[in-house]
Amino acid sequence: MFEYESKCIDNNDGEQRLELVVTGDVNIENISQFKEVLLTALNDNQRVVMDLAGVTKLDFSLMQLLCAANKYAQSNGKTFRLKNQCTEQFSDRAQSLGLLRDQACNEVEDSTKCLWIAENLS
Repeated sequence: MFEYESKCIDNNDGEQRLELVVTGDVNIENISQFKEVLLTALNDNQRVVMDLAGVTKLDFSLMQLLCAANKYAQSNGKTFRLKNQCTEQFSDRAQSLGLLRDQACNEVEDSTKCLWIAENLS
């Protein structure tokens, strides 16, 4: 089971972003609920940052959803970014699934915003 907290944060550039702080397990058993949270956040906000530091268990379904959310945001002129995803759990899972890459896939509109390129990880 996962929990999340939503925070509206003013950026230094005067724009707001929604930060979703996620804790707990996100996996195939609850990914549909997680998708609804993420889709609502993206539909209602121009900028969304997801903090994954508190995620304790994750599987391929989360990684796939994050990738889809990033593509969705780009195609709708929005910004989606991950924060604190370089936990050992996240990095190990991304590595074992072969997601980490040197260049973006052909499906993303802005290759500099690919979630799986090393320099984009924070």
